[in-house]
Amino acid sequence: MQSVIPADETHDHGLHPDNSLNSVQKALALLNALASVGSKAGLTDLARRVGIPKSTAYRLLSVLTDAGIVERRGTDYLLGLRLFELGAATSRPASLNLRERALPFLEDLYEQTHQTVNLGILEGDEVLYIEKIFGHRSPTTPSHVGGRLPASCVALGKAMLAFSGPGIVRRLASQPLAAMTSRSTIQPGLLLNELKAARASGVAFDREGAELGLTCVAAPIFDVDKHVVAAVSVSSSSFHFDEKVHARAVVRAAHMISTTVMPWLEPQRTQPNRD
Repeated sequence: MQSVIPADETHDHGLHPDNSLNSVQKALALLNALASVGSKAGLTDLARRVGIPKSTAYRLLSVLTDAGIVERRGTDYLLGLRLFELGAATSRPASLNLRERALPFLEDLYEQTHQTVNLGILEGDEVLYIEKIFGHRSPTTPSHVGGRLPASCVALGKAMLAFSGPGIVRRLASQPLAAMTSRSTIQPGLLLNELKAARASGVAFDREGAELGLTCVAAPIFDVDKHVVAAVSVSSSSFHFDEKVHARAVVRAAHMISTTVMPWLEPQRTQPNRD
């Protein structure tokens, strides 16, 4: 039985061929849109996010569904298990090796603090979360493994930016800074002061800048050449946050990962710019 394509444009009207995305680019954009949603999404929403007609989105999603890369549940779509299989079959990036080898130290950090523990790397002006450990009573946090948050809003990002080259910091400070809450750092001068304080103390803080009621402290992780490649953090409710205890714990964990794990790993593919 032939599928019924939603009533919509049959062509990408208004887009010059030289400016329109090809089918592969559109399919990748749909996958990125599904990943950004973090769960399932409907056809209309996905088409709007990508900026293509519903008929085009429907056709591409049908192909992706047939391949198992996308799953359809009712009228919604979500990322499929085949995508996970393809990802697992790729050559392991250094960030996954770091995640695997650092895990025992992250678990130790959780046992010391019984608060949420995060491991992240810097990708442009965002933090990519590669591990997260939390308990049954941990407060809700905006981070998740594989997710990204603005570097200027979270302690992990500030810890890495503080020890990155001046070029990346200048570029970030020269553009409007993201705001996740009313307490996010959105003034470039204030961000630069926070980074200066982080360089002096070895830790960076997020005081409800990513989530109201949530405070976080992070410390940088260095490779054998003393370049910052990642950061580890502890997050807790602001009421239960113990600045001295949690700061000492993350510094100890970051030091152990830097001195014990990093010498065994290849240079990080995702090192921040140091220009």
